[in-house]
Amino acid sequence: MLTRDTETEYGTLTIAVSWVLLPLLIAQIINATIMPQTPLDQRGPLISTHMSLGLTVFLLVIARLVLWLQGPRQKAPDGLPESVYGFQRLMLLSLYVNFAVLAFIGLLSAWAHGYDVRLFWFIPLPGFLPETYPVIVTLGYFHSAMMFYATFVLPIYLIFGIYIAIRYKVGVMRLLPGKAV
Repeated sequence: MLTRDTETEYGTLTIAVSWVLLPLLIAQIINATIMPQTPLDQRGPLISTHMSLGLTVFLLVIARLVLWLQGPRQKAPDGLPESVYGFQRLMLLSLYVNFAVLAFIGLLSAWAHGYDVRLFWFIPLPGFLPETYPVIVTLGYFHSAMMFYATFVLPIYLIFGIYIAIRYKVGVMRLLPGKAV
């Protein structure tokens, strides 16, 4: 049975989307780390996987943001100041928005490269950008910058979350996907 989000906990769909996102993001980061170290003539499967995972992450992050906006605002756990809780939620929201923009820019970049973009490796998506070097370079820089942002903010979010858990005795487990941060 599907439960709905409440002020104190997330519902079934929010929890499911959050848990599915985690391994996909980890797989995407691993893939993106391996790809530049792979010879150009052997990158085809990695690029296809990167694009398909990116599109899947994009759709799930958009779903998560919609659930975030539609659900009731989560209340801070007992003993945690509302301002600290709000700051932590804002960091998480910035990561969700960053991943959505990162994936969208990646999609545009793939079209500018002339790649055959497919969702779930099977569903082809028509390209909407011409293959031009200036577009490739511009989007590539933005794509990299968004990833650097995530690489910088995610550890801060986790360290800050662990500090909050210890300082305010609210538990580290709330940092897991689907928990009310």
